[in-house]
Amino acid sequence: MKIGELARISRCPAETIRYYERIGLFPNDKRTSSNYRMYDRRDIERLRFIRHCRNHDMSLADIRKLLSIKDGTTVVADEEIVQIFREHMKNVQQQMDALGALVHSLEDLLADPHNVQQKGTRIIDMLSAPCPDCSDYETFRS
Repeated sequence: MKIGELARISRCPAETIRYYERIGLFPNDKRTSSNYRMYDRRDIERLRFIRHCRNHDMSLADIRKLLSIKDGTTVVADEEIVQIFREHMKNVQQQMDALGALVHSLEDLLADPHNVQQKGTRIIDMLSAPCPDCSDYETFRS
């Protein structure tokens, strides 16, 4: 199948598939005589793995490591794989905590009976302010 069909089946934009190819997550050397990329069931499975990991916000570096293990190019103990997921779970929990704090702040703001006309502006201001619950807070703090 060509990239358009793979994109349709996987619901992954063709440009994203090309990006994964460029960065080495999704190598593809199968081409037609007209130089069209060709994909098969193994490619669908690999893309599914990548997309599943990305949908759960796993880093590209971790996905690359897991794929090298899956492909057999890297041999590690099961504990190393488990550790990758422990770290990922920690990151997911931090994101959930940050989202929970955001939901709480938005609920408080929306429940405030004062300044009804300015709630939209206050929401935008809140989202523009540094977020101590977000993992990137250190990057932006002065």
